[in-house]
Amino acid sequence: MSNNTIIIRYGEIHLKGKNRGVFEKKLINNIKYSLVDITCKLVVDRGRYRIVDYDINHQNQIVEKLSKVYGIHSISIGLISKSDIDSLSIACINGFGGGSFKVETNRADKSYPLTSYQVSAQVGAKILNSCKDSIVDIHNPKHIFYIDIRSNDYSLVYTQIVKGQGGLPYGTAGRGLLLLSGGIDSPVAGYKISKRGLQLVAVHFWSYPYTSVQAKQKVEKLTLILSNYCPDISLYIVNSTNLQQAIKQYCDDEYIITILRRCMLKIAKQLTIKLNLDCIITGESLGQVASQTLDSLNVSNNAIVDIPILRPLISMDKQEIIEIAKEIDTYQTSILPYEDCCTVFMPKKPIIHPTRDRAILNENKIPNLNELIDEAVNQTLQTTNQKIVKQLN
Repeated sequence: MSNNTIIIRYGEIHLKGKNRGVFEKKLINNIKYSLVDITCKLVVDRGRYRIVDYDINHQNQIVEKLSKVYGIHSISIGLISKSDIDSLSIACINGFGGGSFKVETNRADKSYPLTSYQVSAQVGAKILNSCKDSIVDIHNPKHIFYIDIRSNDYSLVYTQIVKGQGGLPYGTAGRGLLLLSGGIDSPVAGYKISKRGLQLVAVHFWSYPYTSVQAKQKVEKLTLILSNYCPDISLYIVNSTNLQQAIKQYCDDEYIITILRRCMLKIAKQLTIKLNLDCIITGESLGQVASQTLDSLNVSNNAIVDIPILRPLISMDKQEIIEIAKEIDTYQTSILPYEDCCTVFMPKKPIIHPTRDRAILNENKIPNLNELIDEAVNQTLQTTNQKIVKQLN
């Protein structure tokens, strides 16, 4: 007797000791949420979860959804079988068209009377006798039959292992505010840090009419793509037009981007506090552009001192970031030719090595800077619909 199942394995949760139950509970909830629109059942076993009672036509769709759930190490489509040699052999032979093969057995049930090697040998012999065009090749087989012997006289049989996202279950490491620019880097930063369990709220700085409606729609699309990995991510839009006009009017040209970055972080700090978040996340990579030199980052950091700023991409080069953007399907949206607020107000020669004193001197030139920052924060909280991603769905 055998039936269809999808096997889910988790990875890093194994290391969590006494806190393991908390992480497992969150992973289970996230798995159920990812499959909420598919009729199926989740069976929870120690070290293995299984999806059962599903329409076979939804099998690939289930695997695709599970492959985006943080905390899952790997996934396999398989069969549930009784643990006797005949049943295991039938499960392996089912659908096998011949070719080179080997059998690998994991004996999780240590009370099972045969060793892993004995199971592999006996099942392999039956496959060899039943399939005329088959041949054993333990070094470079075309097919591998995996047998996982569990307790209570049942085993799992499968032939492929699909890599999962790994990391920690989403929502187990606090909540953070992602500065989402619309470029290539910041969506990847959000993906990377949420893979460590951080729950995300996104914020975008929009300078209409200097930046277009299409630029905002681009960021909404990026947020929607990220929602495949961060299911409850929301998006806030900050209208930064008045602030950027004031910076352009009063500040030294070479310091425009430096002051804008500092003001963005000051606004982000207020939003972080008001939304009860724990940190700020940016897509900066050391030395990539003028605003990301070590001096520039230090001057930006000095704008806020009591909120952590996380930079998941800090040591990555551009090509590495692009490759991840392509993997998570944000790249083609990120390169759409709609400028963000930083690009529109870019000076001819931004300073590479700013100083904190000159930055503060430039900020003090703006007569109503604090009022402009407060205005941007208050308008954002009053006018932005936090459910924007759900509406896009």
